[in-house]
Amino acid sequence: MRFIALTKYTRATESRWWRRLIEVAAYPGVVVVAVAVGYLWLQAGTNPALVLPVMIGATGLGIFALEHLHPYVGEWRLTPDKLRADLLHTVFSNGAVQLGFEALFLGGLVWVADEIAGTVGLELWPTTWPVIAQLALGLVVIELATYWVHRTFHNTTAGWKIHSVHHSSDQLYLLASARNHPLAVVCMAAAELSPLVLLGAPGELIALSALFTAVHGMIQHANVEMRPGFLHWVMSAPDLHRWHHAREVEDANANFGNNLIIWDLVFGTRFLPADRPVPTTAGIEGMAFPESYKAQLAAPWIFKSLFVESEDQAA
Repeated sequence: MRFIALTKYTRATESRWWRRLIEVAAYPGVVVVAVAVGYLWLQAGTNPALVLPVMIGATGLGIFALEHLHPYVGEWRLTPDKLRADLLHTVFSNGAVQLGFEALFLGGLVWVADEIAGTVGLELWPTTWPVIAQLALGLVVIELATYWVHRTFHNTTAGWKIHSVHHSSDQLYLLASARNHPLAVVCMAAAELSPLVLLGAPGELIALSALFTAVHGMIQHANVEMRPGFLHWVMSAPDLHRWHHAREVEDANANFGNNLIIWDLVFGTRFLPADRPVPTTAGIEGMAFPESYKAQLAAPWIFKSLFVESEDQAA
């Protein structure tokens, strides 16, 4: 009997141990490993056009496994329609559209950057710094631009029309990060690329920052139980982002940082109430959003019809 009791205790302890490991290590670990491996691969001379999709895909598979091992909300279940729409967003909205826009946009930015460097007469980007320091600086610079674009999405009618697609998902999981209207993708891509290219950052750093942003977005939206601890004072961690996806608009209009939370701290928009639990629901209260990909692309033009007048609420 003592042996049986000890065996049961050991299994329970092991179960708690690996779940606790996921909770503590998944958030920083996934990002650090992906960026480190990506950097080593780039250093070996591999084309970024190969490094980024392979690393993002491999990391996505890892996050998918974590979602099944230790989900944040176990009741969330995907329907075929939702999964199909989010896969199409991944391939087209966040894939083909973003890559095509960046290819066209990048050439013009490089020309402008060369003109600026020639006029100023010095190198604007600190290329002699260690790569980790350059990446940290790059994320801070990028984040200032994307913070204001993201905040504008939420606080203007035109911006919310295209950004509401991202908030329409009623559950947060791996592919929810890719549910974006192509117009929103273009705006964010311009905000992410412009600061680094105009300042003369090297291509390797731009690729690393793109990898960081993609991987961080996936783990940030993942349906994985995570406890980021002090990191949510620096990063736009999952607990903060779950508040950003709260169904109530008043709660969701905060935590605009994509990767970092520092500009939310600076401008007073960081929101993590100590007296309320982190939401376990998502979506947009009072809005019946279509689940098909084509209908979501048309959302900005049928925006008014998406709002449902609830007779129950009116009563």
